[in-house]
Amino acid sequence: MKNHDRSKNGFTLIEVLTVSMLLAVFLVGFYLGSQRMAMAAHLQQNRTEALLQLKRVGNKWRAGQNISTITGGNFINGTAYTVGSTSTSYSATNASLTKLALTVGWREPDPNSTTSRKQQMKDLYFKY
Repeated sequence: MKNHDRSKNGFTLIEVLTVSMLLAVFLVGFYLGSQRMAMAAHLQQNRTEALLQLKRVGNKWRAGQNISTITGGNFINGTAYTVGSTSTSYSATNASLTKLALTVGWREPDPNSTTSRKQQMKDLYFKY
């Protein structure tokens, strides 16, 4: 009888298939996870830019500039947004207060669906 040395025979088919399946599962999980992270970064950028647009429009209004022509645009990543505003004045003896309500709205992809979802952010500004 010959004495076979197992280390010289290499790997068995079962071992190769098992490692291949584990590698495939890992690569698919890595791919899906990186896509999810990219989507989260995109959505966070939309929210950050909406805050910046609210502040930009509110500061222009406080400085006395006409903001009625600002109705929308595109974020840096290409997402289209709209700007809505309503102004209310309050008067009292020797004083007046004006309130500006701003809304920035946009549509973004829903990571758990194939349809997009509406998003909006609101802010209030006051001046005497």
